[in-house]
Amino acid sequence: MTWKNHKLVSIAITYAIGLPLEGIVVVAIGSIIPDFIEFVFKMKHRGMSHFWGIYALIFLFATYHVFQQPIVGLIIKWTSFGCLLHLFEDSMSKAGIPTFPGSLRKIKLGELYITKQPSEFFLALSIVVLCIVIKIMKVYFGIDVWRPKILVLNIITEINS
Repeated sequence: MTWKNHKLVSIAITYAIGLPLEGIVVVAIGSIIPDFIEFVFKMKHRGMSHFWGIYALIFLFATYHVFQQPIVGLIIKWTSFGCLLHLFEDSMSKAGIPTFPGSLRKIKLGELYITKQPSEFFLALSIVVLCIVIKIMKVYFGIDVWRPKILVLNIITEINS
């Protein structure tokens, strides 16, 4: 995915889940870091900088330490979340992301697009529209789509009443 689409999709996702504006901005910056690292250090594309485990550990560490250093912890947490979103987005591409550093096995979630092709634009647009619909459902209709079990139970209760 291009940097523009990484930022756009990551902003849409974080907006839909309800992060504050400063969190959305930091996540957007984090969403281009894996590719930025490759560019600066002249690394192989989708190599070590695209290993999910590094960012997952940083995210977990920041989540634990956010209570000790609130501002720094949140910045690290949101940045690493942006990196994880980048990897999630790249995992939907035909090329995928590495399972482990140096591994030839790739994580591929559907092979939904090829970078810089119309399929990338349509996937990014689809995700953005879905996130807007989710946000509208939450804000205007009070439906919390992030809790599907509760949603199903509410629907069943309303049907039985």
